[in-house]
Amino acid sequence: MRGAIFAAALVLAVLHHDVWFFHDSRLVFGFVPIGLFWHALYSVLAALLWWVAVEATIHIVVSRHRNRRRSRV
Repeated sequence: MRGAIFAAALVLAVLHHDVWFFHDSRLVFGFVPIGLFWHALYSVLAALLWWVAVEATIHIVVSRHRNRRRSRV
């Protein structure tokens, strides 16, 4: 899972450099420039990736913490 999250972060880093929309004047929903729409979508994807990363690792951290507390008692 760790490798998949790292790979997804690398893909997002590459997709962040959106040279293909730099000079595009199309509008999404009739008023949002496509470059701005892309960055909004990118932000949502980055937030989802961060949520998945936290959800995937929090259980490991909590179980390690519980095991340490049990071994001290």
